[in-house]
Amino acid sequence: MIKNIFKNMIIATALMATPLLAEMDEFEIKTNSLVGFEGGQSTFDYESGPSTVVQEKVTMNYGGVKIGAETEEYRIFLSTRMFYATDFDYMRSYGAEIQYLFNVSQYANFFLGVNAGVLDLKFVGASSESVQAYNQYVGADAGLNIHLGDTVDLELGARLMNINSEVITNANTYKLGTLINGYASIIFKYQMD
Repeated sequence: MIKNIFKNMIIATALMATPLLAEMDEFEIKTNSLVGFEGGQSTFDYESGPSTVVQEKVTMNYGGVKIGAETEEYRIFLSTRMFYATDFDYMRSYGAEIQYLFNVSQYANFFLGVNAGVLDLKFVGASSESVQAYNQYVGADAGLNIHLGDTVDLELGARLMNINSEVITNANTYKLGTLINGYASIIFKYQMD
């Protein structure tokens, strides 16, 4: 009997507290959905061997799309990018980024973050052999968001993507190094119901 009375008191308290908690704004987390369009320039380094080690550094342009969400302190994105260089048949990345936002003013914020994903590429290597790779990467990013309004941000940033892997073909070994991106993004923010 005491157990039933105690159980009824808990249920009654929860039912009375629910409307009060629904009215409290301090428990609400403001979130935005994000869609971004990104363009920039990258440098990619790799070397081939083993008999004669040749170090290569390629500069290329790229474009990408990212979707995500943000709170007042964090952002997360899923992204894809296409890199354009004459040395490569194709190079594309698929990944995710999570960033911490430093809200320094109402007009802008800084961010630091980490990224991870896969890099898919194909190029003509030494001795005219076709080289394909599908490798994981991890890295970091940093930048500045300038608020152009309530629903649009201009993002200026830098991203490091460390591949650090080897591709072994019949005649050569290719060591894939680091992809460094400098970029600008237009990010559209909206709220979903």
